[in-house]
Amino acid sequence: RGVLTVAALGPDLKRASFSNFGSLVDFSAPGVDILSLRAMGTDMYNDGAHFVPPGDTGAKYYRSDGTSMACPFASGVSALLLGQYPSLSETTVRRALAASASETQTTDSYIGAGILDAEDALGAVEYVSDVNAGIFQPEDDSEPIATDQNLPIFGTADGDSYTLEVGEGYYPSVWSTISQGGSVTDGLLGQVDLSDKQGPYHVRLSVNDGTRTAIEHTVFWAEPDLHPGWPVRLGGNVFRLGGFILGASFNATPADADGDGSDEIFLCSIGHTFGLRGDGTILPGWPTVQLEYPAFASNASFPGPAVADVDNDGNTEILWTLRDYWPDYYGSPSTVWSFNAKSFDGSCLSGFPKQAIETPSNAHELPFVLADLDGNGTLEAVAAHTKGNTADYYRISAFDHSGVKLFTRDFADSTESVRLLSFGDIDADGQKEIVAVSKLGYASIRLHVLDGSGIEEAGYPVTLRNLYNEDISAPPFLVDLDRDGDLEVVIGTTGYQSYIHCYHHNGSSYPGFPIAIGNYDTQIFGYCLGDINGDGQPEIIVLANHRPVAGLYRVYVKSLNGTTLPGWPLDLQQWPNGTPAIVDVDNDGRQDVCFTAFDGSVYACSGDGELVPGFPKKMSFASTSGVSIGDIDGDGLFELIAATMVGTVYVWDLPTLAYRENSDWPMRSVNPRNTNVFEDRLLGRSDCDLTGDHTVDWADFSLFALSWLHTGDRLDTDFSRNGIVQFDDFTRCAKYWLEGKTP
Repeated sequence: RGVLTVAALGPDLKRASFSNFGSLVDFSAPGVDILSLRAMGTDMYNDGAHFVPPGDTGAKYYRSDGTSMACPFASGVSALLLGQYPSLSETTVRRALAASASETQTTDSYIGAGILDAEDALGAVEYVSDVNAGIFQPEDDSEPIATDQNLPIFGTADGDSYTLEVGEGYYPSVWSTISQGGSVTDGLLGQVDLSDKQGPYHVRLSVNDGTRTAIEHTVFWAEPDLHPGWPVRLGGNVFRLGGFILGASFNATPADADGDGSDEIFLCSIGHTFGLRGDGTILPGWPTVQLEYPAFASNASFPGPAVADVDNDGNTEILWTLRDYWPDYYGSPSTVWSFNAKSFDGSCLSGFPKQAIETPSNAHELPFVLADLDGNGTLEAVAAHTKGNTADYYRISAFDHSGVKLFTRDFADSTESVRLLSFGDIDADGQKEIVAVSKLGYASIRLHVLDGSGIEEAGYPVTLRNLYNEDISAPPFLVDLDRDGDLEVVIGTTGYQSYIHCYHHNGSSYPGFPIAIGNYDTQIFGYCLGDINGDGQPEIIVLANHRPVAGLYRVYVKSLNGTTLPGWPLDLQQWPNGTPAIVDVDNDGRQDVCFTAFDGSVYACSGDGELVPGFPKKMSFASTSGVSIGDIDGDGLFELIAATMVGTVYVWDLPTLAYRENSDWPMRSVNPRNTNVFEDRLLGRSDCDLTGDHTVDWADFSLFALSWLHTGDRLDTDFSRNGIVQFDDFTRCAKYWLEGKTP
């Protein structure tokens, strides 16, 4: 009580990008480029440009942005009311300000009743009441509400009578009455039927008190696509450093770890690693607990675990990287290990966990890559890491499935830092290699190619590009763009001008590259590939900001010749972070671009840049997780997975068949082995590869034919998951057999 919450507006009367929002906000006021007195000797922005007049170091006035600039308007108007009517209660002041507020231009979030209006507020005092009234549940729209239920509205209306109304959107133009009644104290005011609702809704309570009225508000978000049992709150901490929120990204790796036809979800945080079933319950033996309290925090997007049967025993293992710490570090009671590996039941693999070689080090920025280095059918785990508590990932180590270290290779220059670790046949010689893309100090980007023993191959490293005040943006990846059998390297750089680069394995530039992204000082946050216009060629999807406009972000889609696709770029008011996913979210036969934004929104945009109906989805807190795609319930349809920085994990149902060709980029590192090769999105047993040899041939077709004739013998031939093996399944298997490729 006694607190007024004020959102900040820009000159366009829309919410400023830095401003908070939600049901706790009472109203809004200007908060951008506000003239104020200047405290002597200060310059908040340290640029001299905000002095009035600009550049005058002796200036007495200053222009600045912030909710701190908006709040004084509320204080001033409140003082004006109390000066005119000294006996007003706090409740009456708040309601008079809200009742007289003018319309805001913001439609994508709730920022209170409207814009403060001093003159109208003085008049509103005559008709508002301070009667006890309020809505207690739902509190706000921070957590989406599943629509398989009615939503009870609880609160108090201690007047003569009340009316409860609901309207679609944050600022409805049309209201529908939910209920009416007499006095209610801490009880049920009414219920909202959610069966036909999706997105934001506004609830308004009007309480009549003689000739005066009290009006209270709340908002909620209805979500029909939430998967049963979700969201799941795993728990996590965040820190605030100035204006930055720091925590953990909880990046998800979906994989069928127990072979039952449905994916489990594995996630890493700073202190725990989780394994979850499709119904949201935690797997036996999980989570693993490394730290009671986080030993570090970030707003970066960190990788999820690697998942595969590494020892070829028919059981799946889960491996992940962190950073070494000692007992009681930052109040933690236990040691965190750089290299971790567990069985599906949560027990440690032999030889794991392991501390980094020689000295506690950092390995959390790049995941384990699972690769068959020696061709014996089992997988080795390869990781890049530092030596000591630094940020230079100049070491590469490999371990077998029993934890035996196979090698550690250091680059010659300890200022070199690996930004990509991958495994693929980069030179089309029939042997897959360990591929590393690194940044050498501030000088150059280099390509390393190592054999299965960690020895640099002849002709490497190759300098791909000399740097000029630039950095590598987000993880690069490998792809066979020209379909000649060898792999190209795709790299994003941020600098005075940001680019997407592409290089052949010999270091020469791929034709048509580099492709410029944005304008001067644009920063790239993530990028991937996917065919979103159905032309058979992948496009480049890039998440970035847009300079020089502060608080404006963009999603770019470029063809391989650098042309921007029609309808793009897409402008956003929130930071898009984490790797996007490419998947057909609405089952229209075309893949869409999915990504998370820092405000917790999950977007899906079609190939023409339009929002897919039903999006954005909403999460309860900031997110940098990116989006993952899997089939967590085994129904043959995809689900979409994302998480907040405080460990709340969301799963939404999609109507699209869980066929691999319906998702060109299903997770951060392309696949659960984290190989970072675009073509490896098909890695592992496909739905038509019944023999598990990574190709669809006569043997698979024969097995399918037997199953079709004897329905029930092989349930894995029901590709459409409709409970019966039928002609649709036959045509799918025949298609891949005749085309001679793995789906």
